[in-house]
Amino acid sequence: MERISDYDAIAAVLTKYVEGIVTGSTKLVREAFHPQATMSGHFLVPDRPGVKAFIIVPAADAICAYLDNAPPVAESSPDYQHRIVSIDLCDTVAAATLAERNLEGADFVTYFHLHKVDGQWLIASKATYGQPARPD
Repeated sequence: MERISDYDAIAAVLTKYVEGIVTGSTKLVREAFHPQATMSGHFLVPDRPGVKAFIIVPAADAICAYLDNAPPVAESSPDYQHRIVSIDLCDTVAAATLAERNLEGADFVTYFHLHKVDGQWLIASKATYGQPARPD
């Protein structure tokens, strides 16, 4: 049986990620991810309004570059909410799902893969689906 402490540690990593996003702290975001972690999803193409493309990029670098050029979510999305929906764990590997509402006009479901590396849980991959925010 998995230890409760591992579930708590995984939840803490996801919370660190969310706190980094909300406050604009690239330090917290980098601490949550393995240095070689990837992020994938369909994202807007900068020079083609309304066009989305599927991309896979280094996660922490992409997220931190975005945070460096955006106001903190606490300012831009005052109605932002999040919830850890699930954590599935098997020894040193885990999958977790995070739901987010009202993040800069969108709702997201994000799937994370985490690994326990040298006794520390880190995000190894992030796959995100976003859609326009739905009214309550």
